This record gives sequence, C-alpha cells and structure tokens, in this order.
Amino acid sequence: GPPLLMRHFRTLLAHELRAAVLAGGTWVSAALFLALMGAVHWFAVLDGAEAPQTATPLEATFQLFWIPLLCVLPLLTMRSFAEERRQGTLAALLTTPASPAAVVWAKFTAVWLTWLAFWLAFAAFPALVAQRLGTAGDFRLGDPIVLGGGLAFIAVSGLLHVALGILCSCLTRSSALAALLTFVGLLAFTAAGEPVILYRTSKGFNPGAASGPFQWHTARWDGRAWVFRASVTSDHNYDHGSLYIEADGAWRIIAPTDAGPQPWGTGGEMVMWTSRDAGLTWARARQLTQGSRFNHTYARKP
Repeated sequence: GPPLLMRHFRTLLAHELRAAVLAGGTWVSAALFLALMGAVHWFAVLDGAEAPQTATPLEATFQLFWIPLLCVLPLLTMRSFAEERRQGTLAALLTTPASPAAVVWAKFTAVWLTWLAFWLAFAAFPALVAQRLGTAGDFRLGDPIVLGGGLAFIAVSGLLHVALGILCSCLTRSSALAALLTFVGLLAFTAAGEPVILYRTSKGFNPGAASGPFQWHTARWDGRAWVFRASVTSDHNYDHGSLYIEADGAWRIIAPTDAGPQPWGTGGEMVMWTSRDAGLTWARARQLTQGSRFNHTYARKP
C-alpha cells in the first residue's frame, strides 16, 4: 500500500542522495555550475558599473539561467537510468520489493534536490557582492525578493527540466547519448523566446585552405521549426565573432571575415555585417579594422 511505497521511496532516495554526494561527477558538475554562474554574475555586475542597465545584476543573471540549464543539468540526469541499464543492474533493482514508481520518484527527487542545492550555493555570490560593494539600504546588488523569486522559478521549472532529463536517460544505455538528448530537449523548451544561434562550419578541423570554405551560419527558431541560413565566410576554423539583434530588428555580425596580416591564421580584419531580413541576406556595413599588425578575433560586446 501507500505506506510501504513511501518507505521504499525514502530508502531509495537516501541511497540516491548518498550516491550523488560520493560521485565525483556531481562535484565536477557543481564546480562547472558555480564557475559559469560566478562568471555570469560578475559580468552582470561589471555591466551595471559601466553604464545604467534596465535590470539589476541579479535580474540579469537569472535571465541567463538557461546557460547552466543546458550545460550542467544534462550531466546530472544522464546516468540516472542509462548507467543502470548499461551495468545490467536495473532489472535487479526492479525485482526488489520497491515498486517501479518508487524507483523513478527517488531518482527524480534526488536529481531535483541536487539541482536546487547548486542554485542555493550560487546564492552566496550576490550576498558576497552586496556585502563587499553594496551600501546600507541599497538592495540592487542583492535584492532578497529577486533572489527568492528567481530560486522559486528555478525550483518549479526544474520539475519539468529534470523530468525531461530522467526520461531521456530511460531511452538509452549510453550516458553520453542521454546527456545529448537532454540538451536537445532542453534547448527546444528554452526556444520559446525564438533564439538565434551563430555558428561556423568547415570541411575539417585542420586550419588552411584544405578545410575551407569556412562558412558562417545562423539558426533561428521561428516558433515552429529551426531556420538555417548561410551568412558570411572567413579563413580559419577558430575565427570568433558575435551576433547582435537590435531593437529595430536589425541583425549585426562583428567578425574577422577579411584576411589579416597572418593569412590562414586565427582571426583577421574585423568587419560589421548587417541583415534586415532575419539573416536571409547580409550587407557589409562597416570595415572596423584595416592595415593591422596582427590578426583580430574573439569579438565580444562592443
């Protein structure tokens, strides 16, 4: 009956939490999560210090919750069932007095609590920033209402996100494939804001003309499907550029698309490209550098 089910659930949950604490992967995931969120929050604080922003640093940080969601959560859910299937222990687990529902709920709850623990650890960052940089009575650096609301959103939305990860782990014996499936599924969930991705392709990983052409593309979610379009070209696999979508609807790419003083080397001369039809066509808007002594690359926020 239900009392017996809950007793098995508590036993299994305790086992899953203990295994999570002892697993090296959990600590690696925690380190990755805190590194990502620490960097995001620090840059949000720096942006606020340089110029007035419409959002506080804490609000800006929570707006980028999808970064650890896509990068870290798949690492927590990938082994839940896939590893049991790979090792052949799932069948033995299901023959115990514990019901399948108790097994699923225990694994789900353990991952969800671990995910919440990561976010609670992040809460120390805004507290430290507010303590070191804030002034008495000014809550912009660590507003407890924003922090509490953000954590509540993470807790509620995490129910769906973790459930998706657990489902993907049930579909395969490979933890890596489970993580990939979770990443793709979470990306689809977070695509409600119609994101645009800028990426580059080539024929190989080696630099030089043999691996060309080095074609840049955009991928845009239009609410129903991903729309892929070619944009500009450059001369190296590891050239780096940035895509900006302006308030007037214009798309701008700033990237080293012109050959620089070190041909076929990383980077080149920086150029601004503009599209006013959602990436269908691109026009050269401005030459940003020319006659440089060294190649430029890694274009970030101007």
